[in-house]
Amino acid sequence: MMTEEEKAEFKSFIEKYGIPVITIIDLAFLATTIYGSIVGFSHTVMIILTVFSFVGFHATYRPLIGQLVGYFRPKLNLNAKIMIVDPVEIEVYDFFNVKGWKEIVPAWNKTHFMLSMKDARDINKVSQVLRYNMSAEITHHINFYVSIFGTLFCLFKYMQGWWWMFGSISLLLGLFMDVPFIMIQRYNRSRVYPLYQKLEQRALKEEIKEQNVN
Repeated sequence: MMTEEEKAEFKSFIEKYGIPVITIIDLAFLATTIYGSIVGFSHTVMIILTVFSFVGFHATYRPLIGQLVGYFRPKLNLNAKIMIVDPVEIEVYDFFNVKGWKEIVPAWNKTHFMLSMKDARDINKVSQVLRYNMSAEITHHINFYVSIFGTLFCLFKYMQGWWWMFGSISLLLGLFMDVPFIMIQRYNRSRVYPLYQKLEQRALKEEIKEQNVN
């Protein structure tokens, strides 16, 4: 069994080398599929092209969006009001028993969201987890709306009738691969953010105390 650290290294390798290759292949499939839909490739060929385009579409844009959002992670405002979870919202997550199933849902890199007892006293560690938490939510929000675009894609003028397969599966993936993760991140942030606030206030008091001494 691979450790979480070994898994993180392997996934980092995939992100660095695998995603660019997959992206190029997917763009070629998408271009060929659209062209074939316009000029009238055979039904069998178009189904094969559509399946590969569909798989590539999701395999490409999801990690790319994750990398893009990750670039802005250090610049995130940890006290942004839109990211603060309201107690009423927690009642919704309790209704869906998020606490009961959130641990069995796979994560790309769980080490980014883990806090030991020692880490919980370190504002740098807590803020880092909080940044990954926020960026993960933002990523899944964007993914969801791109999935909606994938659904609308099947309605384009030159798309043949069986493109509903592409659109409907994109919608289902958005619902089941993004919405649950958004709920998990917001539920977890309701626990992590108060801890960050407490450490931030303590650090501020210590800074003021040092300034008074000097």
